[in-house]
Amino acid sequence: STGAADLNMTSRHPKSVWRDLTDTPGEALDLQLRSQLLMQLQTLLEERAAGEALRNLSLEELVAVRNGSIHALTLTSLVRIAAALGCEAEVKLRLPHERVIE
Repeated sequence: STGAADLNMTSRHPKSVWRDLTDTPGEALDLQLRSQLLMQLQTLLEERAAGEALRNLSLEELVAVRNGSIHALTLTSLVRIAAALGCEAEVKLRLPHERVIE
């Protein structure tokens, strides 16, 4: 149960929403990256003609992205969907409170 002590602990040690939803930092990072990719793909699909998207994606992939089914899509599947739509990608890592590592 969530008591006052739990709430105070959270406020003293802020974590990301992703960390609160997962068991490990790795799972949190995976969920955060999938969320970012999914939102960008949704925007891309809204801007593209439906026919073009259907030529490049399976109906299952298109529905999963359109519906925001984050748990149905792995990081790998999202990258493959982005590639199928002709996207380029850039990855940047950073340590908390530090500069971007390129």
